[in-house]
Amino acid sequence: SESMQFGFRTVGARTALGSRQSVRVDKDTGFLVHAHARTDGLCCLAITDEEYPSEAIFVGMAEVFRAFLSENKNNEWRDSAKQGDHKDASKAIKALFTRFQDPKEADKALKIKEEIKNIKGIMAKNIEQLLEREETLVKLAQKSEDLSLGSKALAGHARSLNSC
Repeated sequence: SESMQFGFRTVGARTALGSRQSVRVDKDTGFLVHAHARTDGLCCLAITDEEYPSEAIFVGMAEVFRAFLSENKNNEWRDSAKQGDHKDASKAIKALFTRFQDPKEADKALKIKEEIKNIKGIMAKNIEQLLEREETLVKLAQKSEDLSLGSKALAGHARSLNSC
């Protein structure tokens, strides 16, 4: 929509070169516009919900910049930037944004943190099971010792009865 495009342009224009920011354009929607403006004037914008981690979107934008610049090696984008928005995203860039629908795909560190969290849960469960097994083994060892003492007492009593 035109209001969304206006919001994008405003955020992009107000982002200082060499910086990045996340801005809520409309207080009612709960969406954020993320902007990353390079020092050479190239700016990437993305819209996400509030739950999408901002670190992940900026990592993803860095990949978009790399893809865009590899496709436009002669700085052809500078001429189109003077005329306005560069809307013709390549298939590769569109694929990146599709892949980044899942924040863990954009930010490998986030993906690793999630895997570590899962591994911690598994390890905690394993430790709990080990402690339960140790309790069972201690109980079995105690019962074995009790049975051993009982059998020694029985053997001694049997010997005393046989000696008569």
